[in-house]
Order: sequence, then structure tokens, then C-alpha cells
Amino acid sequence: MSQMIDTIQWTDSISGTYWQTLYKSYTKEKITLQPGYPFAYVPYHDGFYLNPPIQRGKLWISYERTVKKAQKKAGKIASLTLVGDVLSALTLDTTDSFYDANEINNDFYLCVVDKYGVLKASNIQYDSISAGVFSLSPFTLATGETLAVGDYILVGKNTCNIPEFPDICESFLIKYMVYDAKYSDASQWSAEAKQDMADSFKSLSYVFAHSNDDVTQVQITNLDLIGF
Repeated sequence: MSQMIDTIQWTDSISGTYWQTLYKSYTKEKITLQPGYPFAYVPYHDGFYLNPPIQRGKLWISYERTVKKAQKKAGKIASLTLVGDVLSALTLDTTDSFYDANEINNDFYLCVVDKYGVLKASNIQYDSISAGVFSLSPFTLATGETLAVGDYILVGKNTCNIPEFPDICESFLIKYMVYDAKYSDASQWSAEAKQDMADSFKSLSYVFAHSNDDVTQVQITNLDLIGF
């Protein structure tokens, strides 16, 4: 998470009416002996330290999050061995229309969704698949994760079957898929297709940069942060 932090703010007010922005500092500047009013934070592995530590107050953390990769289903679970949170065996239905051994053998991670595409488990590691049977070492699922017969797998790390992009991205993605199906590799696209996609992306970028009434949608005002 420390690599994705954009801004950290702190307040000692219960109402949170005044927020102080903390600057990013370094390990040699870390203060640990006396708690007080923080002026900075120190990134550390997958987290951070406040500098100096605090005894009270609230934090407001702004960070970047990578959107999961949209992926099609690659197989339906026929059987599994799950004891507690440990998955030790997994088999797919080879007669199911989604079954794709070639795609599965081109990767080493899978995610699991239910029949509606809702994510149930992520980043399960495996070695290969043959005749629907996975070769894998015992894998411990994360807290809250589960899977069952009848669920589907998605190939790849951090994949999903229901795109996390806002609905306004749909037209852009459909247009991209049409050109990709027609020309395959983007390097083979015609000049007209590339210009059409650039124009479409420009329009989409301005939608994100434009303020709206929904305070849950934070606009990106610096378009240099978006690129196509």
C-alpha cells in the first residue's frame, strides 16, 4: 500500500474540521520515542509509520488502486478438496463450454467467481492442468474467501468477471474490442481506427475530469495522469 499512497492527512479534532497534510519522509527521519502531533509519514513495506506517532486523532488517506483485469470464465468447478481454509485439490468439468485448458496452462494463478460473476476467491496458485485436474500445492484462502462446486475460474492474478470500470467506459471498451477483433494486434490498426480510439478516449477523459453531483466519484483534474 505504501507505494500507492497519494496523500495522508491528520486531524486531532473529533469533528474533523481541520486537516493537516503530512509530507513523505524517510527512515532516518523517523521519530519513535515521543508521541505527538505528526508532521510526516514514513513508508514501510506494505504500510507506513506516522512521524512522530500519535495518541489520538483521525487519518484521511488518499491512495491509488489498480482496477482488476476483466476476464472471461475458463472452466466450471466439478470437484474440490477444501479443509478449513486450505485448498488441496481442484478439478474442472471438461465438458463445460467454458473449459479452456490452453489458456489455463499459459498462467499460474486463478480467481474464482460464482455463476453470476461475483468474486469469491483470488490469486490461487497452481502449476498446470491436465484432463481437468489441477496440479497444485495446498493453498490457504484469505479470510472470507471460499469456493464450491459449480463456481467458475478466471485465469490470471487479480481478475474479475464483472468489470470494475464505471458504466460510461462501456462504449469505449466495446469499440476497442471491435477494432481488436478486426485488426488483432494494435500495431496493425489503421490510422483511422487509432484516431477514432484517441478521440473516444479524449472524450472519456474529460468526463472523468468533470465535476459531478455524486461526491463518491472523485474527478481527475490533471489529464496527464490518464493516458492511452
